[in-house]
Amino acid sequence: MISELFVRNYALIDELSIDFSNGFSTLTGETGAGKSIILGALGLALGQRADLKALKNPEEKAIVEVHVQVAAADFESLFNDAEVDFEAHTILRREILPSGKSRAFINDTPVRIDALQQIGSRLIDIHSQHDTLLLNDVDFQLSLIDKLAANTTIRTAYSQAFEAYRKLIAERSTIAQADTAQGGDLDYLTFLNNELEEAKIKSGEETFLIAEIGRLSNLEESTQRLAEVTALLTDLDVGALALIRQSVAALRPASAHDEEITGWMERLASVAIELDDIATDLSAKEAEDVDPERLLQLDMRLQMLQNLFHKHKVDSTEELLQKHDAIAAALDLAASREERRLKIDAEIEVAREQLTQVAEQLTESRAATLPQLTQKVTAILEGLNMMGARLEITLHPRKDFAIAGNDLVQFAFSANRGLSPQPLTKIASGGELSRVMLALKAILSETEGLPTIIFDEIDTGISGDTATKVAHILREMGLRMQVIAITHLPQIAAAGKRQYRVSKSQEGAVATTVLKEVLGDDRLHAIAKMLSGEQLTPAALANAKELMAIFENA
Repeated sequence: MISELFVRNYALIDELSIDFSNGFSTLTGETGAGKSIILGALGLALGQRADLKALKNPEEKAIVEVHVQVAAADFESLFNDAEVDFEAHTILRREILPSGKSRAFINDTPVRIDALQQIGSRLIDIHSQHDTLLLNDVDFQLSLIDKLAANTTIRTAYSQAFEAYRKLIAERSTIAQADTAQGGDLDYLTFLNNELEEAKIKSGEETFLIAEIGRLSNLEESTQRLAEVTALLTDLDVGALALIRQSVAALRPASAHDEEITGWMERLASVAIELDDIATDLSAKEAEDVDPERLLQLDMRLQMLQNLFHKHKVDSTEELLQKHDAIAAALDLAASREERRLKIDAEIEVAREQLTQVAEQLTESRAATLPQLTQKVTAILEGLNMMGARLEITLHPRKDFAIAGNDLVQFAFSANRGLSPQPLTKIASGGELSRVMLALKAILSETEGLPTIIFDEIDTGISGDTATKVAHILREMGLRMQVIAITHLPQIAAAGKRQYRVSKSQEGAVATTVLKEVLGDDRLHAIAKMLSGEQLTPAALANAKELMAIFENA
């Protein structure tokens, strides 16, 4: 339970320190006096968002400390999970520095905000006016049912199984993304690799093919040209060979007397021999026939290469061979991923089966507690002057698993007999929603073991006799836990074991929020003013005294 609240330099608060007791206490004050500021300070100490504007003096840091008495048997494991030393007298502290930075401490040990939230939410439950909206939130509804069904063990087992399942699904998704990012999956990479291997590509092959196809395509014309040249060389009368041989014969007599002429004659004889060889080769080349089938094969081979160039976005066989090496390497990686994927798929099946089993246990436990829950809620609502009110809670299976289980839940409500229940938040008024939430919280207080609950105007939309009955419920809850209610209703204020009043003092242009316990006759007067306004009347005082007596004798 909260034993002390200390606040300095927060909003309209210069500094306050106040003790709280166990049981049921109330916090009252005029509208605008600063009740929301007190609640905001408490929320800050429990890990809610910090705001630099909350500093009353922007040049000094704001401090909020909540001192909580904690039972070791119930909460020591919670502290261990957060890696914080457990102390029966625990201090939750939050500081907002002028720089805008926020710091959190548990028992003077610096902690992360999530650790403060984790521990704070288990020690203190702040029920705000807007929390009735959570009655339409599936996760909140299931959490509520689980708390009432004491499903902590099953819910923990489900959470662990769900996390294991989720991680496997995420890993499989990562593998699929890697397949896409790295060139496709195993089957596609295998296809590409086999296609390139079967192609038996050689470096520079496309250059040879282009040249050879060009040569064969022009072979007929080339043969004609060769025949003409051969004729020019070999004609017996005017061919180049005949003329050169005649020249050699003409120089031979003179060569016997002149070495220079002998040299020219020998050179012409060598040219004759070379031309004769050329003529022989040209004759052989003339004999080559055009082979249409080979030309077709070469053309098909070139077309195949060009298709591969286009497919793999390359310009040469050298680049294509490099691409083949890259695909082969990617294939090895994909094969490794495929092996892991197959293993993960098997693990997913096992994990899904385990998750299904735990989810079914969770659903069965939830379903089993619903009749008892609706019966208890109905009984409390009847005690709150809602005769004939009926709350129906039904479970429906989800299409897939979620963090809170495999269930969807619907709260349906009917305020009067003879009317079929409709979705709670669509049909219930603000006062009815407040009473339904109070009934659920009252039931929770019997099972949850929460040390402290703070109600921010749970009495919205109620008055008169209903307010008195709400006060009795809150007082009864106070027998099991610490309950603090922020209220405007005198019936609820009178029911408190202790009453605290929020007020605002004004010094010049500076306003300050003050929180003090109301004692003795001051409390009687405070409740009387809640009944009649600032003008105290004997009737209001008598009524206030009667109200206080009702609860003192309860």
